[in-house]
Parts: sequence; C-alpha cells; structure tokens
Amino acid sequence: MTVVTRTQDRPILLDRAVRSVMQQTLGNLQMVIVNDGGDPGAVEELVEARRDQVQGRAKVVHHEAPRGMEAATNTGLRCSDSRFVAVLDDDDTWHPRFLELTVAAMERTGSMGVVTDTEAVYEDIDYGDIRLLDWFLFDPMADVAPFGAAGGGRRPLPPTSLFRLLSGNQFPPCSFVYRREALGEVGYYDESLPVLGDWDFNIRFLLRHDIHYIDEPLAHYHHRKGQSDELGNSAGHGGDLHERVREQLLNRYLRQDIERHSVGIGVLANLLHYLRAQRASALVADHALVTKLDSIERSVGALAESIERSQVGGFQTATSPSTSGLPSES
Repeated sequence: MTVVTRTQDRPILLDRAVRSVMQQTLGNLQMVIVNDGGDPGAVEELVEARRDQVQGRAKVVHHEAPRGMEAATNTGLRCSDSRFVAVLDDDDTWHPRFLELTVAAMERTGSMGVVTDTEAVYEDIDYGDIRLLDWFLFDPMADVAPFGAAGGGRRPLPPTSLFRLLSGNQFPPCSFVYRREALGEVGYYDESLPVLGDWDFNIRFLLRHDIHYIDEPLAHYHHRKGQSDELGNSAGHGGDLHERVREQLLNRYLRQDIERHSVGIGVLANLLHYLRAQRASALVADHALVTKLDSIERSVGALAESIERSQVGGFQTATSPSTSGLPSES
C-alpha cells in the first residue's frame, strides 16, 4: 500500500497526517510525502522527529518549485510500486482502520476501488494549535437535497454512481483507495488542472470500473473556512477558480461528445450540472423567503405585544381619575 501525501509549507498539518498514517492498523504501507516547492528542511525535520513512529515507512520527494496538486500526486505514484494506492492530503486524516477495511473490501469483492463515507471536520488554527469546531457527515449534494431535510434523507444514489458523479465531484481524495493496475486504463491525474483534478480522475475511473462503497465515515475531510493563507483549503483560494475550471472540464467533455457525434458524458455532465445549479438557486431563494417570512412573523408578534401593552396601560390611565373622583364616605 502506498499513501501519497501532497504538502507545501504546512508542517503543523503534515505532522497530524503523518501520525494518522502511522496509526493505521494495516501494517504493510509506505507513505510518500511529496513536498511541492515548500521548505525541504521543515519536511525532513518533521519526519526525523517522528522516526520512532515512522520506522522507515516514509519517503520524502521534493519539487524544487511548485508544480501543482496533480503533478505532486503523479510524482508520488511514479516513485512507488505497491498494489494499492491512496491519496491523503496533508490536512486530512483517517480512522485507524481505514486502510485495513478498504483493502479488505477490495480483496473480498474483487473491485478496482473503494470509497468510504466521509466526515467533514471544521477547525481553525490559533497560535499554532488546531482547534476543533464541528463535524458532520460530508454530503456534496447538500445544495440539492439537504441531509435530513424533508424529501432528502439518505442519498438515493451512492457517491460511487457515475450518473451522480457527473453532476459534480462526490468524494474527496482521502476517501478513495484503488488498485494501481487501474492507472493503465484510467491514466494519471491531469497536471494541467490547478483544481478539480480528482473529479476528472474519478469520472475517468468510473467510466471503466465500478467502485465499491462502504457506508461508514472512515475518512476525515478537514476544512478551515476562515483561513486564507497557506493553512487554508484549496477550495477557498483563487476566487472563482473552481468555477472556471469546472466550466473548462464541462466544455472538454461536451466537445468530446460533439467530435464523436454522440450523446455521452459531455451532454449528461452539462445537463446535470445545469439542473443542480438551478436546484441550488431555488433552495437559496426558498431559504431567503423563509428567512423573510420569519422576520415578518417576529415583527408582527412584536407589534401585537406592543399594542397589547399600550391598551393595558391606557385602561389603567383612564380609570384612575374616575376612581379618585368618587365621593368620600365621610
């Protein structure tokens, strides 16, 4: 088993990822840490500091200059030769049995890949300490059918459905383990893509092989939403970069359909993405309407309470003079 970890100048996060890998119950593994243009000394020192845990199971590769996430993944894949492959970014973690259970599922089912459910973890970093804020089941379709909402509930299709995947990426790299031999058909990650290279890879994978699904959150996908520096998530960088690359990929898939004079993944992906965007917009509008109605209801309630108080106060004011004007019994 090879675990490829991409990193760049985030030692506090990388240290946690190293510990997560070395705590795996699957013993036969190698961690390939690809330093994509960051400070090489900091990475080497970190691995050396964890020498007792690592026990020779970590290999560090340095890019002299940043080459991007997908190039870093490909470097890690090409300098290893294991039967199974997993990608764990430097800010993500796993349940200690993640690799054991995913590899066992592949061996049992004969599948070429396995995806587990994922737990989204919200955190921030304050004065060098990682602080946990919240965690919940990761659902990339929440903008279409919010988990737990009326008519939503559990997903009607698993994240490993090609139909569902065409509407948008359904699982992060940390939840996916696959056989190296699949790369011969699927190909490597597209190094021209600054983001969403995993979505493109996952589509190409599912076009050729089914992926077994484990309905258990064994992967932990960490987010630091308020962090905008090197400690932030790639999704928070570059403004509309994700949207621009998504449009680029949708155009690429559609051109392939047109060139083949066929209705294929290009048409489906564009149609599903359009419907998903429409549904997301409708949900935003519904939420805004509900919020506005709640605000009106609170305002009406406050006005009613104010009128009631003024009426009670007016009654007392009106009766007091007449009471004081009663003739004395003396």
